[in-house]
Amino acid sequence: MIANKKPTRLLLIDDSADNAERIVELFRAAGHAVQAQQITSLDTLNAALQRSWDICIAAHSSKNLTPAMIQQSTQHLAGNIVRIQLTQDNSVTSLAAALQCGVQDVVCQDDDQRLLFVAQRELTHLAERRQRRAAEIALRKTQQRVIASAEIAAKLREASNQDVVTGLYNRQHFLQHLDAAAERAINLGQPACLAYLKVDHYLSLQADLGITGIDLFLIDLAMLLRQQLSTHSHIARFADNAFSVIIPDSTPELCQTELLNLMQAVEARLFEIHGRTTQTTLSIGVALLSEQTATASIVLKRAQGCADQLTQGNALKIHNPADDLAAAAKRGDIVAMLHQALAQNSLTLLFQPIVGLHAGQDGQDELYEAQWQLLSPHGQQVPAAECLHAAASAGVAATIDRWLLINAMRRLTEQHKSGSLTRLFIPLSSASLEDRNILPWLRAALKASGLPAHSIILQLRETDVIRRLKQAKYLTHGLHHLHCQVALEQFGCAPNPFNTLKYLALDYVKLDDSFSAKLESIVAQQALKDLLITLHRHGKQSIMSGIKSASVLPTLWQAQVNYIQGDYLQSPSQTMSYNFCVEEQ
Repeated sequence: MIANKKPTRLLLIDDSADNAERIVELFRAAGHAVQAQQITSLDTLNAALQRSWDICIAAHSSKNLTPAMIQQSTQHLAGNIVRIQLTQDNSVTSLAAALQCGVQDVVCQDDDQRLLFVAQRELTHLAERRQRRAAEIALRKTQQRVIASAEIAAKLREASNQDVVTGLYNRQHFLQHLDAAAERAINLGQPACLAYLKVDHYLSLQADLGITGIDLFLIDLAMLLRQQLSTHSHIARFADNAFSVIIPDSTPELCQTELLNLMQAVEARLFEIHGRTTQTTLSIGVALLSEQTATASIVLKRAQGCADQLTQGNALKIHNPADDLAAAAKRGDIVAMLHQALAQNSLTLLFQPIVGLHAGQDGQDELYEAQWQLLSPHGQQVPAAECLHAAASAGVAATIDRWLLINAMRRLTEQHKSGSLTRLFIPLSSASLEDRNILPWLRAALKASGLPAHSIILQLRETDVIRRLKQAKYLTHGLHHLHCQVALEQFGCAPNPFNTLKYLALDYVKLDDSFSAKLESIVAQQALKDLLITLHRHGKQSIMSGIKSASVLPTLWQAQVNYIQGDYLQSPSQTMSYNFCVEEQ
């Protein structure tokens, strides 16, 4: 393993100092410079999380910290720290429970080599994410420099940094501070707290005090802000009715007490304006600038949004990333729906039967295809094609593949315990073709589940295989080495489909749905027969999917199709309860 240039920052959640030290020595032996801290309580975890860390490794159990507590404390980091859960075994139950708590991967506590492999892989991903965020800010700054004309630059140089009424920073200068704080958060790991302070009932105050009176009121309020907030805070008058504050090297949780004290001080203050006494309160929205910050404007919008939500006034609200995700999901953002469903484990697992067309096909085996389904916040099914595209674009396709494998295998284990000989086709996305860790992960999952390997049939798409033929060859032969079976779906649309078969270890070939949709002509029927003859000559079992009516069954039977699948037999269901005996009769 290549040594990292920068120290690897480890949080070790483990009651045993010896275990924590063993992991530190393991990483050092692998070439890492290590900065580590052992965590044994929630208080020490929350205190430690005020600094930046790379990896959090949790022991299989802790007296004071549960996986749910760790997830709650780290959720605001939203992917900016790698979480690895150690387990005592590789059971499906342990894997599923850990993954549902938001960890990136699960490793058996005795498997040091896999721990190092997973850590290096996730460190690489973490570095890439940080580099992308830094590149986005650098690009934005470059674009700003390109489009800025000499006239605008001159005006900016002439502009004052101060608000003419309060003497605080003005909006423009504050935004520059905000950009700089975002850069420090991303590049140096220095967090900051952004607070948006909105004066409640400002229009009423302005009408009551008049133009001169409201200016005097704002001067007094600005003075109170300086007195109450820490000296290293950057305070600005951001709008007529609002102030903004950046508190460096802090987080919303750390500065909450300071802001609440400010809110109480403003509420208690009696402002004397032209011999009259007036009072006001603040609505305070707070957001975090961290290494995951893409743009400073997004963080500002979050703080403003929190303040605007406080319609009763005199309150403080800290931005919660889960609120953004839920709001985007409600607006119909499929990527947000997927992230929310994975976080809440709310994807739906479905099964559709695959039935032998000829008597005695595969004996007593019951075949199903496992599928996942996404429901919108309004309970409507999101089209599968849109889900697959969104999963790929959002980079969560591999995570969904793992979710489907774990949950399908768990259900299959229950099915086998009832005496059924069920076997499952489980689709994989192109992301799993590029995941070199999928084979050892699947080997461990199969061992933990106790399932016979041949009961799992991994299903790949023809278009994915053609684009990644080398990876597909490696994966299919590796699956056969594990004694799993392999299927190729959506077959027959490529210009030379049989060329692909030469490189892959396949057991089943599922024809594209277009074949079942155009069987009216004799030419199409003969083309299907010719295709099947060649497939069967290559020793592949054939499946025709997309069957919507019984009218095509005689043609498929004569063409010697081995299996059929489609809504005519049964639509995808949450149970594996199809009566295969009826078809055999």
